[in-house]
Amino acid sequence: MSPLSDAAVDRLRMAVDWPELPSKRYIVTGEIGRGGMGTVYAAVDDTLGRDVAIKVLNAVEGVFAERRLEAEARVLAMLVHPGIVPVHHAGHLMVGRPIY
Repeated sequence: MSPLSDAAVDRLRMAVDWPELPSKRYIVTGEIGRGGMGTVYAAVDDTLGRDVAIKVLNAVEGVFAERRLEAEARVLAMLVHPGIVPVHHAGHLMVGRPIY
């Protein structure tokens, strides 16, 4: 058996990490950035026709990180400022990981 190329490994990693959203409203178009706790994806809100960002908890994180991401979404949803991205939705992926 031959080893997988770096490109093949990257494609497999993307397939595992790519969020499977619970509804067809949001269409994920790419990855914006990845941090210690979560990954932010570019998406399109198909209902309203606007670009959005979706933050997803990384798969390897635990219950503490889940609660922290949920609290982060609640706090951000209360803030209104031109320099802060508004939160329009919070929920969970099909596999249970929290998103906002």
